[in-house]
Amino acid sequence: MNLRTRIARRPHCPSDGAHASSTPIYQTATFAQSDWQLAEGFDYSRSANPTRSVLEEKIADLESGNHALAYASGMAAIQGVLSLANDGGRILAGADLYGGSFRLLDQIAGRRRIDVEFVDTTDLDSVLESLRTPADLMLLESPSNPLHLVSDISALAQLCADQNCLLAVDNSLMSPWIQRPLELGAHLVLESATKFLSGHGDVTAGIVACSDESLAKRLRFDHNAQGVALGPFDSWLLLRGLETLAVRLETQQNTALQVARFLKCHRRVTKVHFIGTASEVCQRIHAAQATGSGSVLSFDVDSGALAKRVIANTQLFATTVSFGSSRSTISAPRSMSHASIPKNLQSKFAPSETLLRISLGLDDAVELIQDIEQALSEISTTARPLPDCEELAYSPDHTLHGNHP
Repeated sequence: MNLRTRIARRPHCPSDGAHASSTPIYQTATFAQSDWQLAEGFDYSRSANPTRSVLEEKIADLESGNHALAYASGMAAIQGVLSLANDGGRILAGADLYGGSFRLLDQIAGRRRIDVEFVDTTDLDSVLESLRTPADLMLLESPSNPLHLVSDISALAQLCADQNCLLAVDNSLMSPWIQRPLELGAHLVLESATKFLSGHGDVTAGIVACSDESLAKRLRFDHNAQGVALGPFDSWLLLRGLETLAVRLETQQNTALQVARFLKCHRRVTKVHFIGTASEVCQRIHAAQATGSGSVLSFDVDSGALAKRVIANTQLFATTVSFGSSRSTISAPRSMSHASIPKNLQSKFAPSETLLRISLGLDDAVELIQDIEQALSEISTTARPLPDCEELAYSPDHTLHGNHP
């Protein structure tokens, strides 16, 4: 079936004799057993639950994998992946990641004596040099959050395969509707399902998917032993949100492109970080592995004071640390989503105080642009000359089209 159709459908729920069209919520901790010596399918919801099983089956299919596990948060999912590295081992990580990932890598992994090296994954020569020292795992985002750096996932997968290193891609910014890293050679894909997979800001969840049975077995053991599984009601909410993933993202990324083009031409904006307006090289790499630009972008303004004022003055954007909801949001990554970067890493990896991140929801594109424009409207004493933006002028009629198998 076409990916759009698969997104809109739900697998049959095991043990549901009534064949409900909406997956039942098995809101139970335990399941009765006919034989105390033998668990028949389900016994305890920490280990397995029918509602979560439906979700995991659906996620595995959408991610082009054979196995998936649903976690209680995106960070729990990342921790699940990091647990695949050996104690005393080595992890390579992208140099632009979510702030909580830096904290987990620097502090939690350090307790296991794991050596973590942050590397520019957009530079294949640098990655190859780092891989000359054996590594258990490489973790990256592409595009990255918040700077939208693009890494060649297929090329990195080949480098990792040659050096017997697992490659894990955090795909939260894209979702499987736009990009499927397992198809590009990655061993693991993880997502904060709190974001686009849920799409409504009402679930905290994470997922990990893979194709390899041995990796799935290791993940599943820790998933059960550590008790980090997603509950049945949240699993049901996530299933419901998933059904509108395609239609949401099509609208949202069209809006994002229009907003990015507006920002590219604004006097107070010094740089826009977004695939849709990135360099030709970045766009070419991204186009080879994805079918759209997503609906999250970042931009720098000409002062930290202006950044604060924009957040305070926008009316249609909720100020939140997350992204991917049907509602448009705005944040200052340095003080919010990336404030958890450890102090010893902040000078190198923390975003600038002039950087703002916006996630475009289902609001009207023109009204969102007008809202940003009024927030930026005060006269600037450091205004840049207006660039030649004839080719970048946004059009409310602009649409994006992606080919999905």
